[in-house]
Amino acid sequence: MPHRIKIVPFLASVHLRLNNFFKLLLVLVRRRKHAVLALIRRFLIALTHRGPPPDKAVPTPMRGACSHPELQLAACPPRQAGIPAAQPSQSLMPSSVSLECSTATMDSGIPQNAVPNDKPTRKFELDPFSPEELAGRMYETQGQIERTEANDIPPLKVEFTVPAVQAGWTRRIHPEVNKHSQGILTRCDLRNDQELHGRIMQYSSWLYDQLWQHPHLPQFHHLELVLEIVPKSQDAEDCQYYFVDHSRRVVFWLFEYKPSTIYHNVKGVQAEDHIALAIEAQYWLHCELFPHITLDAAVCQPLRETLIHSISDAILSECALAPFTTTELQQMLDLTSNIVDSSSKDNTIQGPSLYVIGGFAVLTQRQDFMSFPGRMKYIFSNCPATITSDKCHSSSR
Repeated sequence: MPHRIKIVPFLASVHLRLNNFFKLLLVLVRRRKHAVLALIRRFLIALTHRGPPPDKAVPTPMRGACSHPELQLAACPPRQAGIPAAQPSQSLMPSSVSLECSTATMDSGIPQNAVPNDKPTRKFELDPFSPEELAGRMYETQGQIERTEANDIPPLKVEFTVPAVQAGWTRRIHPEVNKHSQGILTRCDLRNDQELHGRIMQYSSWLYDQLWQHPHLPQFHHLELVLEIVPKSQDAEDCQYYFVDHSRRVVFWLFEYKPSTIYHNVKGVQAEDHIALAIEAQYWLHCELFPHITLDAAVCQPLRETLIHSISDAILSECALAPFTTTELQQMLDLTSNIVDSSSKDNTIQGPSLYVIGGFAVLTQRQDFMSFPGRMKYIFSNCPATITSDKCHSSSR
């Protein structure tokens, strides 16, 4: 009988968790796969983890140093193209680097080693990653408010302060609760961790230094760096990163990156234009994750044309390529058109509007990437009577 008494509350708790889980699942099922998977993972952990007794409590393992949901910005503009760079280094990137702790400032304003002299040397490994991998963590590392009794609101309370961040950083709110902005982007909570802030600045300045020293450095007009810190041990960690070039709408890395994640396990991706589709999809995913930048509303035109084609394909073809119904495609087109029509006087989009456009563009770019092998390839010359393709060549005489 005592065992039965203990089991009944447990079953009731399980039933309540299942009920809440399926309610949330219905809301998120039409969103991205990573959101649903993260919710399932969180539910299973909460269901199976009973926790130690209070007198034997142990610290909860932390997945990465960036457990806070805030995405923050270092307002330090990267060095513009044309500024003389140092001589190219012999080895662009060792796999493991130990940085000495000193403080210096580049011409661009980005500290080269922004860790105080009294901080110990820390070993780290640079690990290229992608917006695809970052998106999978956005719903895993959300901070949770401790369930305590609310404090009474004092009389005449009309002003409310926001917790301060490190000097030179700004917080921005993401449409799906996360916070972010440009220059150097990280999800790490830098409000109260001076040492973590120093390491972030140290790693970012080292990466920018390596970029400027590259012997084949292209021209950059709007560049960003995204950092993610993943601890490996007490004195070692992984610094995951990627660069974003908004002028070319690409993400890139200083060192080789294994692209299986962004290829979605598609085999045989060799053509440059095929790879470009995957890279641009990652760019739009970055814009969806960090919609703080301002883009020309003209970037919406290719998306509108793609949606129009997808609607006609869904109507006229027996087997349409787009994984959406005609109604869904029409709603996407209407929303895109409304965003363009309601853009600011300078004809730009940002914030929630860019978040929506980025999400739609990711879907269409991925679809183009998946259907690339079956696309008809043709070339038009200046003469309208000449058309060439992969298998035939015809011209008027």
